[in-house]
Amino acid sequence: MLGNIRRTTMNAPMRDGCALATDVWRGEVDAARPVILVRTPYGRRQSLWPAHIDLDLSLARGYTVVSQDVRGRGDSQGRWDPFVHEQDDGFDTVQWIAQQSWCNGRVVMTGMSYQGQTQWAAAAARPPALAAIAPVMSSRTWGEGALFTNGVREVGMMGTWIAANLAAPEQRWMNDLPRSFTDREGLASIAPYSAEWFRQDAASDYWAGDRAVLIDPAVPCMIIGGWYDILLRGTLRSWDMSTNPADRLIIGPWGHVACPSHLIGDRDLGYAGSVSALGLHDRMVDFFDDVLEGVTPRGPRALVYELEARRWLAHEGWPPPSELRECDLEPTTFSVGLDLPRFSGGRGLLIDMPLFGHGPTDEAATAERDDVAVLRVQATVSVSASFAGPVRATLHVDPSERRRQWVGVLCAARPDGRLDALADAVANQDARAEWVTLDLGDLAIRVEPDVDLVLLVSGGWFPRWEPLIVPGQRVIREGSRLTLSMLSSEE
Repeated sequence: MLGNIRRTTMNAPMRDGCALATDVWRGEVDAARPVILVRTPYGRRQSLWPAHIDLDLSLARGYTVVSQDVRGRGDSQGRWDPFVHEQDDGFDTVQWIAQQSWCNGRVVMTGMSYQGQTQWAAAAARPPALAAIAPVMSSRTWGEGALFTNGVREVGMMGTWIAANLAAPEQRWMNDLPRSFTDREGLASIAPYSAEWFRQDAASDYWAGDRAVLIDPAVPCMIIGGWYDILLRGTLRSWDMSTNPADRLIIGPWGHVACPSHLIGDRDLGYAGSVSALGLHDRMVDFFDDVLEGVTPRGPRALVYELEARRWLAHEGWPPPSELRECDLEPTTFSVGLDLPRFSGGRGLLIDMPLFGHGPTDEAATAERDDVAVLRVQATVSVSASFAGPVRATLHVDPSERRRQWVGVLCAARPDGRLDALADAVANQDARAEWVTLDLGDLAIRVEPDVDLVLLVSGGWFPRWEPLIVPGQRVIREGSRLTLSMLSSEE
């Protein structure tokens, strides 16, 4: 008993007889209410406290809240095998909840990261009682767009996720997380399933099936992401696959942390971008209310935070109407050695490590290295301009007889010398190819005339991405360009 909140622990039976530990949170009044369900591998009680889930508010607004340990985690029975059982177990859990006396037969789901994947999986199974989902910083696919970027393995995120979160508590490497960057045998010893994660390429069938939800969920989705989230590409790919006019998209100035904040890296991105100022949970519950009442969800189709302007922009879709702006990149040369640079920000993720590997951190010191090329974007803006949508760098390079890796980090160069990371990309160049495309993902930013855009280019970024080290000189030729999406005036 916590105040006027009652918690009851129950065991939800799955179709194979496995029982999953489930907490039911209710107020003082016994009544059949709609249920907000969170399914998690991170502890069913701990997972209710991130800033986007407000237990008190959910109960006050007429919901019962249910949190559940997924199979093989916490107090639930069964073997823990990430992704594999979430579709069947999600279906069974939703339908079991709908049959309980404290539920009115309608269930919605929310939660962040892996908890988002449990929503996509359950929705793909189409349980009749599921009415809506609200995945936060998650992805329908956990190969490309999550554990891989442009086919390159996210070794920093994968290693620290396993060593700090997924292994059993007594086996975690909390005092030696950098070990996870290279010790794959050690990771397999504490998380046997991870051996396949490092063997299978992004395009393999392994990352389809249970690890990708390609079926239309058939229920309205509120898709929530962050500009500094490692899963942003997966979030926006999930949005691109959307077919329901009731779906909604929110992108804030957030990184991949349990309590998203406008304070990220070493910067304050504006209180307007905070979860509390936005009222994210209220918006989520508004969305659930509208879906359950059978009315069009309130608010714009897409609500995104414009970096630098410190404001939210409403759009009828994403990306919004825009004009492509081609900006030349200066030709240059640089050398690649065995000691790869380590950028500190952008859209990476190093779990439970300082700064978490993401955010608008200052990359000026890294830009001083001999193995990092600094490409000034020529004639960015002469007056204030808003860019919203995809950003892409196309590099005209010297061909090589071997495959090589290219990394790009787009930065805002400020009058005081700071180089604040905005977005990043990686690509493995085919042998003898003369062009490399760096897909920097989407961005919404206001650029002032005293701020230049700069592209930092290197031959790798370790420990973030799996390296493909080819030492030697690199040449970036005339004809290289950065393509930006300039917001149309009618927007």
